[in-house]
Amino acid sequence: MSRILAISRGKGPAFRLKKMIDGFFEPEDVQGRKAKELGNSHPIMRAIKLYAFQELKMKETTFIHELNSKLNSFRRVINLKRNEKRD
Repeated sequence: MSRILAISRGKGPAFRLKKMIDGFFEPEDVQGRKAKELGNSHPIMRAIKLYAFQELKMKETTFIHELNSKLNSFRRVINLKRNEKRD
């Protein structure tokens, strides 16, 4: 956690949130999940959500938007890996 915070020092809240998600999840961990469902049901994501609200001063709509963006990035990674296996 301290490494994530050190890397993201001076960056915006969205960057810090996404790096934190990167630190706790692999793309396969969240495959097929929706942002709102993941944000409310997964214990680690609930802790990240609380951190985003309290420390990063994010609103819930911003949190969901950034989480959706990260999940889309994860989907692209999974699709790239899948396409590499075919070739």
